[in-house]
Amino acid sequence: MWSKVVIVFIGAVFPLLINTQEGVKNVDQVLVNVVRSFGANEWQVMKTVVLPNSVPYIVAGLRLAIGRAVLGVVVGEFFGASEGLGYMIASAATNYKVDVVFVGVAIFMGLSLVLTLWVKNLETRLSRWRTEDTKAF
Repeated sequence: MWSKVVIVFIGAVFPLLINTQEGVKNVDQVLVNVVRSFGANEWQVMKTVVLPNSVPYIVAGLRLAIGRAVLGVVVGEFFGASEGLGYMIASAATNYKVDVVFVGVAIFMGLSLVLTLWVKNLETRLSRWRTEDTKAF
């Protein structure tokens, strides 16, 4: 079990971390300086400027991480499991049960779609303050 968790974690955490780092690096320094000039401490700068401006990058990282995590689940179950959906797909492919393989793939596809729609909904909630011109597509 832990090997599968490690595969999913390694596959998912790096896109999220890299995109978050890029989001923090690309914050407009003029906004940071304005907030600091009004006497804000580091936490207030982070809360009012850095985090809201990093949300698009974090959401993009989440979208990438979902795909990598689902792929990690499949690969982890293909090679290191004796039960589960990935194992079912692998054993069905070995036994030439194409219908079972397609059902397993469709389930993984549905899971990915649901998670991606959930992240899109989260992005919509977190970026209500943004205008239509600045929203990422």
